[in-house]
Amino acid sequence: MPPTRDVVAQVIFKDAKGLEVREASRTGWLNHNFDTIDLIMNQTQCVILLMQKDAHLFVPYYRREPDRSSGFPGESIISDELELQGSIPTAELRLIVRDQNLLIRPVIFDLLYENGLPVARAKFANAEGYAQ
Repeated sequence: MPPTRDVVAQVIFKDAKGLEVREASRTGWLNHNFDTIDLIMNQTQCVILLMQKDAHLFVPYYRREPDRSSGFPGESIISDELELQGSIPTAELRLIVRDQNLLIRPVIFDLLYENGLPVARAKFANAEGYAQ
């Protein structure tokens, strides 16, 4: 894959029927404090799919808001947390480039608990893009 600039990670959480229940449209990247990242060959990056604090599951994400404090049009990037409540068995990770196209097929994860800790297990898509 050639170097790709300004990649956004989006995580969509789905219920047992496959219906969207929550979305983190600009999910955080590990060791990166911005809402986009450049993917460069031979470098590994990590999207934060879930985090747990006490008994609460959440996803760190970023949002952009208009900012005219300097007198010029611009945006502020604000970090926030999306708390997940109830049973959410599936997450779908999408890597999106600036023109809103998918960089790769979405990756589907089963979300479960093992020994009291949240675990995400990837399911791989077949040629038609459906998880197996």
